[in-house]
Amino acid sequence: MSVSPFAGWSPFKEFMVISSKGSAKVADRSPFKIHRELKSILGDETIEVTKLGSGDLIVELKSNDQAKKLGEIATFLDIPVTVSPHKSLTSSKGVTRSRDLRCCSEEEMVEELSDVTNVRRIKVRRGEDKIQTDTVALTFDSRKPPSKIRAGYLTLAVATARTGVRNLLLYVLDVARVIMSNVTLRLIPIVCRLKRRPCSQQQDLSKVPGRTSHSSL
Repeated sequence: MSVSPFAGWSPFKEFMVISSKGSAKVADRSPFKIHRELKSILGDETIEVTKLGSGDLIVELKSNDQAKKLGEIATFLDIPVTVSPHKSLTSSKGVTRSRDLRCCSEEEMVEELSDVTNVRRIKVRRGEDKIQTDTVALTFDSRKPPSKIRAGYLTLAVATARTGVRNLLLYVLDVARVIMSNVTLRLIPIVCRLKRRPCSQQQDLSKVPGRTSHSSL
């Protein structure tokens, strides 16, 4: 086992993939040798390993220290390898909606939003044209998307992205929750200002036509 310089390795990823650079496949080696090699690298006998049809190995890790150690290796059982986070097991998708994001490019949002690796603006087709909507699909660098994100001075709710016909209703409900949450976040400062108004500025409900006060009953 040789070691390559550790430069800017990403934060702890629970699932890492060991991929061979050449024709020799890591997964073709003895399972006993693979186990001993991982134990010598990670210092743990209880590591879960999954063999892929491609000959790569998925290793389930328990700490940032283990991720760093595994990320440093350049060879595994004398086979040149690369180690990288598993793309689907270490990422998640979510959806948010805001008119204020219309003027932002997808590149700007990827750069500015924390832990977001990809942004795709949702478009709808009307006739021959594709119309840009206020809804944005986000890919997060974590197994579970956050419930809300900070977009500059804005706080926006995030719905879990769902796929498949069965989840369509749940997706619609999630988007509705996002819209209501974002509206509520905008109304909170207004409600707070209204509560601070003097009583003389509030409407006397007894003078509203068609309303009878309790004292007259």
